[in-house]
Amino acid sequence: MYSAKTVMENLVSVKSYTQSLDDIEDRLEPTLLPLPSHLRIKKIAAGNEFTFLLSFEGAVYSFGFNGSGQLGLNNTSKVCVPTNVHITEDKVTRIIASNGCEHCFSITTNGHVWAMGYNNYGQLGINSQGNVSTPILVKELANNYKITSAACSYYHSVFIGRTKNNVECVLSCGRNENGQVLLLSDLAWLCFRNCITHTQSYPRTC
Repeated sequence: MYSAKTVMENLVSVKSYTQSLDDIEDRLEPTLLPLPSHLRIKKIAAGNEFTFLLSFEGAVYSFGFNGSGQLGLNNTSKVCVPTNVHITEDKVTRIIASNGCEHCFSITTNGHVWAMGYNNYGQLGINSQGNVSTPILVKELANNYKITSAACSYYHSVFIGRTKNNVECVLSCGRNENGQVLLLSDLAWLCFRNCITHTQSYPRTC
């Protein structure tokens, strides 16, 4: 078990507006973040110049670049201090973000996924396109699956979970220009072509 101080001493980020130092000066070595003493950090995740923190209590905090609303704070302004992300259900157990990506996911104890950020290709899995600046429940997953893990790429997302019948499965959504979403309906096409060009805007089983 690590304190917030121990975790954050090992958090390296180039731009300080993803470091929560309330300025935009570069840092050339790891710098301790001035977090509140009561805030004990369990996990961290970093995307395209933004950072997420998950506390031992299951609370989520975000800061940094926010051009696509990926911080989940109902705006698109950059944020220089950790700010609580309001997720309206059970506590969060996992946070997912990836370098270069401007969308992210939070997974709760009941296996639900909350999404926010860049969504031009349906990579949030909410059956629509367009950016989202507040956490939104991925209903296709919540209604049919219990999700245990996820991964973000810039234009698509992949999830691991179980069906209502406790069968393990992998699901995907988003841009499918190179077959990266790998829908069942595409398998015949993949035998003949290397490029699938349509977009899937809600998660489907691979």
